[in-house]
Amino acid sequence: MLKSNKWLNMFRMISGLFLLLLFFELYPRYSELVSDTWKLFIWQQANKEDEQIRLNIQNINLQNTKLKADISSIISDYNEQRSISSIIGYIDSIATNNKLKLTSIKPEVITEERNLLRLPLLVVMEGVYDNLYKFTHEIENSPQVIIIKEMDVKSVYPSRQKVVMELNIEVYLNL
Repeated sequence: MLKSNKWLNMFRMISGLFLLLLFFELYPRYSELVSDTWKLFIWQQANKEDEQIRLNIQNINLQNTKLKADISSIISDYNEQRSISSIIGYIDSIATNNKLKLTSIKPEVITEERNLLRLPLLVVMEGVYDNLYKFTHEIENSPQVIIIKEMDVKSVYPSRQKVVMELNIEVYLNL
């Protein structure tokens, strides 16, 4: 080893100068590389966040599309139910106008045929035969498409001339 302080100090000074020279020589060359590497790392992190945001937006759009379809279905069902309710109200008003007692109206399963909905109904009412005739005439001539598929008339009270009529009708509604 070095025995004198003079050589030891000289070695330390040369080593320090070498390190300073090395630092000032390498820093300008590689500082840009370090800076670019850091920028690349930051850019990749930002891209990962952007991709996550894009996936979230796609997911939200899919949910939005599904909700719109659900809302359309609910509105369609509501309009369909409202149509059924108005048809039943219409039949009830014709029966009331003809002085008939509506015993029951039972809607059956709605089916779709081309651009129409077919609503089968079983309507039971009682009253005088002449009023039942007027009722069926009014139903057949109504602006709504109502078809009487089957009619069963039974005499319940022969002395009072009251009869019970069961009608199987089909009402056609626009989609």
